[in-house]
Amino acid sequence: MWTPPIPHANELVDQLAEADVYLSQDAVAFFMDFCAGHRSLFIRSMEWVQQKQSGDSTRWDLTRAQGEVSQAWDTDNWTETPDDSLMGKLQTVRAIRVNGAFSDPQSIPQQFVDILCEGPTAGMDANLRRKLTLVGFTLPVVPATDRIPEEFTPLDWAKLGTKYGVANYMMASYYRQALAKKRQLTVDVDRSPTSCTDLLLRALPYLLFADVVAIQGDKFGIRSDVSQEELPFEVHYTHAAVRELKRLVGNTNSLESTTKGKVDIYTTLEDGSTFAIEAVMSSRGATSIAKHRDRFESASMTNYAHAQYKCLLIIGKCGDMREIVGKVRDGIEVVGLAPNPSHTGYYVYVKRQGEKVVDFHIPCDGVARGFSWKDEEPFFEISSAQKFKYIEPGWIFLNIQTQHCFLASKDVRTWSAKLDQFSGPVESNKRTSHVARSDCRLQGSAAPQRPPAVWVCQLGSPAWTLPAAVSSFACPAFTF
Repeated sequence: MWTPPIPHANELVDQLAEADVYLSQDAVAFFMDFCAGHRSLFIRSMEWVQQKQSGDSTRWDLTRAQGEVSQAWDTDNWTETPDDSLMGKLQTVRAIRVNGAFSDPQSIPQQFVDILCEGPTAGMDANLRRKLTLVGFTLPVVPATDRIPEEFTPLDWAKLGTKYGVANYMMASYYRQALAKKRQLTVDVDRSPTSCTDLLLRALPYLLFADVVAIQGDKFGIRSDVSQEELPFEVHYTHAAVRELKRLVGNTNSLESTTKGKVDIYTTLEDGSTFAIEAVMSSRGATSIAKHRDRFESASMTNYAHAQYKCLLIIGKCGDMREIVGKVRDGIEVVGLAPNPSHTGYYVYVKRQGEKVVDFHIPCDGVARGFSWKDEEPFFEISSAQKFKYIEPGWIFLNIQTQHCFLASKDVRTWSAKLDQFSGPVESNKRTSHVARSDCRLQGSAAPQRPPAVWVCQLGSPAWTLPAAVSSFACPAFTF
């Protein structure tokens, strides 16, 4: 798999300045990561910066770049954003919004919707997998590492077990919002976490950059409010997590009692289970981390001590996170969280026993995850805690395979019966039906010796699911 190489940030600073785009090296690196390493997205973002700076040669540093992007971003308004806005410019790129037959939200394949809602899968038919990959919807999921990706990554496309996921986090964000708006897409999230780590993994895939980064304005412009590590403060992460957990799981708040304990994240499930999570930045040092840990054993701080599930959340950069997490005293869950500057994903470090720590990467793809311990290596499992629930019926494209697929008849019953013979039944909620002539319209030429005609069929409510054999129909011509 080829990943076009992007020059190092320091090589682009002067080149961008020649094009009236003034950014520091850290700011360039931020935009590269924010754009998921995609050249076209990066170019569109630089057009936006050029437009914002309007010839002002004052160079944006990292906090200025973060502040401007955060103010310009609204995850819930992809489809309403102005064309000249940052989101408006980015969504013109195929890496976010595919073109061709699937450019209309009404024609998005159900298999892509399933991946969008439930996460990467290894269960796709080979032909369908190839089709979704070629149009840009999906890519193979490769193990996340700290190193810069190689230009060429060996990949066995036929290997069993290879998972395919949404091509990038921006595409996932766009289609979740667009399909929710246009076709009322909804999902179900497992609302019964079994640990604080499990609970946190419900929210992390939703904690995008603009949802976490706070901004402030002064005479020098808009900037991000960041800690010593050039990351948001713990309160920004915990407030964002509370918002998402309240939506995804249920009753979640921060507790503010000066006597019983000010818990950063406190969740109460319907069965009465309670989860208390205390957050601290790693930059505060071992002494401060230990004090936060001790709150869970203070007899007077009952909000901490009486919680059924207890967790210390340490936030910082990757660096020494494994060692920091491993040295925290046992007795409660200890989780380290290391986001990248653009918050496209999070490296998670979980203390197992003693100073042993497991680590993994959670992408910000809008799919709630679950966490559980296992007895065998790697000693843990990450699973999807989210399922597709509903989407309004869309247009299904059926390419017909032979000139004799359908009889040249206006009789709906004859036409539908012939379709039944070729496509088979359409199943929904344990019932069986068939696509009817009245549900379809002809798109393109239907005359002999011309390009293939395409029948576009709108499935009734409830939403029918076509088998793979039908969705891959192809027809050289059709005489009606």
